[in-house]
Amino acid sequence: MITIINLKKCFVKDGGKENFELHIPELKIQDNEIVYFLGPNGSGKSTLLALFQGLIAPDAGSILIQSKKDHQKIDVLTIEPYKRAAYLGVVPQDTDDALINEMSIIDHLLIGHSRIGKLPWLFPRTHFRSNAKKLIKQFGMGLDNRLDESVGNLSGGERQILTFCMATSNQPEILLLDEITASLDPEMAKYSVDVIMNNIKSNQLR
Repeated sequence: MITIINLKKCFVKDGGKENFELHIPELKIQDNEIVYFLGPNGSGKSTLLALFQGLIAPDAGSILIQSKKDHQKIDVLTIEPYKRAAYLGVVPQDTDDALINEMSIIDHLLIGHSRIGKLPWLFPRTHFRSNAKKLIKQFGMGLDNRLDESVGNLSGGERQILTFCMATSNQPEILLLDEITASLDPEMAKYSVDVIMNNIKSNQLR
C-alpha cells in the first residue's frame, strides 16, 4: 500500500506571491492497484512524480509505502534519492533523460540493473546478457537481437520500451510512468501502452 499524507509543495514567483500549490491531504493506493493522475498542464502531475523521486523537496507531508522487501512501512521522502531506486522504478516522458545515444542497448540494461547496488563486477556478464535478452524479448520488437546496437538507432517506441525495461529490471515495488506516449504516434502509443500494462499486471508492479 502507498499512503500519501498532507503532502504539500508550494511554488512562488517574483515578489514572493504564491503561484501554485500542490496539496494532497490524504491518498491511499492499494497493493497491485494502477492509478492514473489526470489534469491540465500545471496541475501538479510532474511535481508529484518529482517528489516521489527526490528531485524536489516537499514543504510538508509523507509518502509511506508498505515495503514487501523490507517488511516495514517506509517514508520515501526521508530516504536519500539514490536509495529510492530500491523501491521505485521510473519511466520518464522524454527518453533523452534516461538514454545516451552512443551507448548500446545492453549497456543501458546493465545500468538499470546496477542502480540498486548490483554492480557489474559482482555478477557474470554472460549470465546478465542471457537475462537481459529474455527481459526485452517479451515485448516482441526484436530488440533482443540488437543488444549491441547503439540506442541512437532506435525508434521512439523502441526507446520507450528500453526505458521501461531499465526501470523494471530489478522488479521495483512501485512504478512511476510520466506521460510515456507523449512523443509517440497513435499506433505506437497504443502498442507501447498495451505491452507495458500487460507486463505490469503480470509482474504485479504497483
